[in-house]
Amino acid sequence: MKLKALLLGLFFFLLCLFSISSKSKIVILNMKPIGSIDSNLTNAITEILTTNIANTNTFSVIERSQINKIMEELNLASTDDFDDSDVLQIGKLAKAKKVLVSSMAKIGSSYVLNARVINTETANVEFGQTITCKTQDEVIEKTIELANLISQPGKKSKTISSVIITDDFKNNDQNWPIIDDRGKQAYFYNEKYYLERKSQIGDDTFFLKKIDLDIKRDFIITLKAVKLTNPGGTFYLVFGKSEYKKRYLEIGQNWISLYDEQNYEQKELWEVDLNIDLELLIELVMDKKGDTITLIINNNEIKTFSASLIYGEQIGISLINRMTLALEFLEIKYQ
Repeated sequence: MKLKALLLGLFFFLLCLFSISSKSKIVILNMKPIGSIDSNLTNAITEILTTNIANTNTFSVIERSQINKIMEELNLASTDDFDDSDVLQIGKLAKAKKVLVSSMAKIGSSYVLNARVINTETANVEFGQTITCKTQDEVIEKTIELANLISQPGKKSKTISSVIITDDFKNNDQNWPIIDDRGKQAYFYNEKYYLERKSQIGDDTFFLKKIDLDIKRDFIITLKAVKLTNPGGTFYLVFGKSEYKKRYLEIGQNWISLYDEQNYEQKELWEVDLNIDLELLIELVMDKKGDTITLIINNNEIKTFSASLIYGEQIGISLINRMTLALEFLEIKYQ
């Protein structure tokens, strides 16, 4: 009887030992504070992230004391004092297969968190997530959900979306261009970004901003703007048109056109006179799912077209006519 109990105890001990040894080891580096973010906040969020990842029992989390010793070995001042070249070395010295690196910045009134899990054997990023939060309380809530997503990478989040750009134009944190010439003006005033085309002469594109958008993934783009003059005028979202790619797509409230400047070709994909009061706030949404993009204007589904037409590394705004446009909101995010 005693022998049976002893063997049973030994079996469970070996089972637990095997379970512990079979877990992947992970190093969780301190979250980097960017700009005005207080390091006390990022340190607290790192602790929440570490505790919740440990609680999922998916990884064997390397102790903070061991990480500190490795940082001393590498002559790094603190556990948020590292660059990308240090990450793999830190992981290998800790004999960990994965390293979690993260950062927090403040854009406008929002907190933006970035997190990546890197495989130390292949140097590949196995997991990446960007989170935008309105308050510090929401940061804590979504950090807990982030820990679960890291531990269960196949699981989809109900509340976390990967935001590429979000701006309410209350200030110029995103470094939008300020323009003042004879043909057009772009300026911030009273918590709005104004674009004013004063002449039909010259380039109608006000800006082109490089974006890190993977067009193979599903995404949604939302633009809210108010026409202050010339309600019959037309404005567009512009895609492409980089230095090397002269082919670009313009998507507006009543027109979709594909241009090829190199071959001097223009193809009208869609043109229609919509029964929309253009003096009101216009919300233009591009909803990409699979191989199809749906254009939605003021909550009305207007047109679908092939997602293969979207490409390029830049997004911009064009004003075709003399008019003044006030931008109120722009967001680009993965679904």
